[in-house]
Amino acid sequence: MSAFLISSAPSLRQTQITGKQASASSIEFEDWTEVSRLGFRGPQAEAFLIAEKLPVPDQPNQALLDDSGIRVLRLSKSEFWLIDEAQQNTQRLYEIETRGLQQQEVYRLYCQHSHAMFMCRGVDCGTMFAKVCGVDLTQGAFAVNQIAQTSVARVNAIVVNISENPEGADRYLVLSDLSSSQHLWDAFGDAASEF
Repeated sequence: MSAFLISSAPSLRQTQITGKQASASSIEFEDWTEVSRLGFRGPQAEAFLIAEKLPVPDQPNQALLDDSGIRVLRLSKSEFWLIDEAQQNTQRLYEIETRGLQQQEVYRLYCQHSHAMFMCRGVDCGTMFAKVCGVDLTQGAFAVNQIAQTSVARVNAIVVNISENPEGADRYLVLSDLSSSQHLWDAFGDAASEF
């Protein structure tokens, strides 16, 4: 019997977001919880991802984007999350997930249904985070492809600077426990309303 792989069913990953962002703000944020992603952990996880021809950051708390639009997050020495930032790689992630389940010392992480994911964009985005986070996430202090595992609006979160996009605006991914998604969404709306 084959296992059901939730990475192939993005419609099953949803938040209960009811609010909308303030239209007067220069900062935009979107609920990206349905965007395909998956994770792996274990002594052979890094070697497995390299064999899958994915870029693997050298150190924890770093991220890299491959040519197809998959961003690889290295959260620790042996924990990795893959995010389909281009939103065009669901099939590829499904295939990687399938092969990963057959690997020795590679363990699947189900981050796609444990975490909500938001994308924040705007020239004042890094400054906005100062209202909800104690870590300096402005561009001068928080480099592109850097990861902060911190507290945002009193909720544990993973923040990734993805600002290499040619749009010119700051761009961040924020991943946090799914049960706190409405609280975090409301906190972003309140903080962003001042910009």
